Amino acid sequence: MPKRLLEYTAMQHCEFKKPVYPVVINFTRRTQRESYSFECLDLTVIAFNYRQINLADLPRRSY
Repeated sequence: MPKRLLEYTAMQHCEFKKPVYPVVINFTRRTQRESYSFECLDLTVIAFNYRQINLADLPRRSY
């Protein structure tokens, strides 16, 4: 999921030239990493972070 979200974020940013705030909304309590990074020869090539919201953890009135 983090790589796919990175790709979607990059495509939207390139097309519209606007900042993109990446968020994943889960309907269950399933958690995922909230970052993705890629390093090559001690150089960080990509460092990508996003927010994750689990609807199952929120009070029902808040959504």
